[in-house]
Amino acid sequence: MVKLTFHINRHNKNMAASFLGLVFVFLFLVLIGGAISFFSSSFSEEREEGETEKVDFWLHSSSPCRVGEKCTFFVFLRNSESCDLLSVEAALSFPSSFSLDSQLEGYQRDAMGNYVWSWEKIEKNSLEEIKIEGVFSGETDLNPSIKGSLYFNLEGLSADFSDNFIDSLQVNPLDLEISLKPLSFTYNWGEVLGFVLSYKNGSLEEVKDLGIKIFLDQQYYFALNDLDQNFWHYYLTPEYQTSLPELKYRQGSDLVSRGWDARLIQDWETLSLDEEGVIIFHLPLISVKKAQENFFTKAEAGIKALAYGKVKDFEGVLTKSSKVSLKIGTDLNLQALLGYYDKEEQKLISGESPLLRIGEKVFYQVFWNLENGSNSVEEVKVKTKLPPSVEWSERNENLGASLSYNKTTREIIWRVENMNAYQGVRAEDLTGINFEVAIIPLPEQAGERIALTEDIFLTGRDQFTDRPLLQQINALETEVVPLP
Repeated sequence: MVKLTFHINRHNKNMAASFLGLVFVFLFLVLIGGAISFFSSSFSEEREEGETEKVDFWLHSSSPCRVGEKCTFFVFLRNSESCDLLSVEAALSFPSSFSLDSQLEGYQRDAMGNYVWSWEKIEKNSLEEIKIEGVFSGETDLNPSIKGSLYFNLEGLSADFSDNFIDSLQVNPLDLEISLKPLSFTYNWGEVLGFVLSYKNGSLEEVKDLGIKIFLDQQYYFALNDLDQNFWHYYLTPEYQTSLPELKYRQGSDLVSRGWDARLIQDWETLSLDEEGVIIFHLPLISVKKAQENFFTKAEAGIKALAYGKVKDFEGVLTKSSKVSLKIGTDLNLQALLGYYDKEEQKLISGESPLLRIGEKVFYQVFWNLENGSNSVEEVKVKTKLPPSVEWSERNENLGASLSYNKTTREIIWRVENMNAYQGVRAEDLTGINFEVAIIPLPEQAGERIALTEDIFLTGRDQFTDRPLLQQINALETEVVPLP
């Protein structure tokens, strides 16, 4: 009996302990569940802006648009949330080449120039549409971007939400073609640049009152007031290289302000199918001195052409050419002078010649000075050769590693490597070197000039345009050797 009673009591105690453990686990799970529910509820109420995934905002077009014709497309807003959207605003921005139909209503303009549609409420599980109608001009890109921004609140929540899209439309151009290309491949300050402007009406529609204007990104790189250099002529055929021009005309005002129209070219009053032609025009760049005064560096100008006129019911810009970029090159120049060392005054004198006498050795100093223009240059090298009768002076040995002389080939090379823009122009950063050569005039050379060097060559590379640079200077000669 004692053992049995002991066994029963022990069993009851174990059952009680198990029951209390289950109760504790249950209460713990309830507490954890409540905490999760509380934090989930709090988190949902504090959803960050733009976190909702059940509101869609997008652009839709069922067919491509065409320049000069009415274009219709849509912006849709779908609310798939389980609650209503409140204080809804949809702001749209269009490219400058798009003109909204004047009959369109239901929007306002904001301070940024956006077109804004508003709703007090958009109910759950509903769809709203914005119908857009307008016309693209010929200034448009073929895939212009439309930008949209959506702002709203969710019913029952205090957070603000937003959505955005950037999408593009396909816009087909008119079959009026214009192209622009330069007549040369290099462009330098002080030069007059020539351009070929071609046009062709490939459309079945007539173009009325055609006009073409040119536009420059950086007008101040050009001497547009130099009307003597602002001239043009045109051809009513694409074969301008083998045809005579219809007109050669010098502007009374600069080409950028004036352009061309049917008052200047009467054939442009009506441009029928397959009619085409060419204009050759010229624009002068400002001088090297002007560029230097303004400290222009890495100068790049863009030029394009716009054609305007009437096609059916549309009047405005019809098409545009591709933009031509003009990287203006640097002017790297070498100045080579002769001089001598005045022993009495103990100084070098450039630009003057020592006295020449038959049979007497005469020493000359050769001065090389470099001036760079508007772009940095690299791989700068000056080289020449000594004629057989000219000696290389031993006093040149201490001139440094940048100047070298090859006794076998008699070639002199001066390596500068890199030069900054406008290096050598200012007195504080002159870039030059001088070396000494000698001659003994022979009797048969009396009454003649003696060549002290062969032709001198300057080479380098423009770092901005990546074009090679080359300058050639004639051989340096003495004065006439006096007769004995």
